[in-house]
Amino acid sequence: MSNWTPFWFESNACWGKVDSPEKWEEIKRIYAKNSGHELDPSKARMGTYGLPEAQWSDNMKQNFGFRSEHQGEMTLVDFANKHGFKVS
Repeated sequence: MSNWTPFWFESNACWGKVDSPEKWEEIKRIYAKNSGHELDPSKARMGTYGLPEAQWSDNMKQNFGFRSEHQGEMTLVDFANKHGFKVS
C-alpha cells in the first residue's frame, strides 16, 4: 500500500513501530498468539502521551493501543481511513 503512514502500536501483548502493511500483519499475529484474541483496531485509541525519543522520533503523536494511556478520540481505524489505508 503506497499510502501507508507509520504509527506506533502498544498493548500488553505486543508493541512496536508499524512502518509497513507487513509489520502490521506481524503485530496482529503476535497479538493473537500472546493474548488469545484477535486484534480489533476499532478499539485501539490514540495515545494521550508522547513516546520517549529513544523509542521513535518520527512523530510521537501517531501512537495507538489498548493501554490506559490510550484515551484519545481518534481510533486506529479513523487514522488509517484518514490516510488512505486499511488496518483490518
